[in-house]
Amino acid sequence: MATHRLALAAALALSGCAGPADPAHGPTTPPAATVHGTIVQVGGPAGAEPGHPAGAVTVTRAGRRVAEQRVAEGGEFRFTLSPGTYRLTVEDVDGGCSPTDVTVPAAGDQAIELTCQRK
Repeated sequence: MATHRLALAAALALSGCAGPADPAHGPTTPPAATVHGTIVQVGGPAGAEPGHPAGAVTVTRAGRRVAEQRVAEGGEFRFTLSPGTYRLTVEDVDGGCSPTDVTVPAAGDQAIELTCQRK
């Protein structure tokens, strides 16, 4: 009986020393891609140049908030997201800002502009 317990204890101890799971056969972290860009404000008086205002960018997926980031005037937002379809919205900018849908690939880098209309 003691021999069986010793063998079981040894087998359990060795199974913990096998190292990390083989990624082809165990759970893995899904690949991610970077989505980045700026808020662009267009329209306004004749001859007005596009601006890059401060605001907040929110990322949602299937109606659930995934991430949010404050963007300084002239600044860039950057999110690392799993593959899938997301909606990016802008808040705290004067004028109307259209939501932008983006499909994130399995890997890579995707640049977008989020457009807001001046009043």
